[in-house]
Amino acid sequence: MPSAKDYNMAIEISRKLRKIGKPVGTMDILIASVCINRDLELLTKDSDFENIKEVDPSFKLRIKK
Repeated sequence: MPSAKDYNMAIEISRKLRKIGKPVGTMDILIASVCINRDLELLTKDSDFENIKEVDPSFKLRIKK
């Protein structure tokens, strides 16, 4: 379950994404915030997560093609 810290980070990530004109879905942002706060790597085929990595370089992401 996401914590309050995860939700707060998701809000901040969302703000940064909107600021650069690259909005991402709410659930993707929440998944990324959980990974960031728990120091986990996300393996996905969803390239939307690359935009999150752009605004938060600490996000460990691996895109499977």
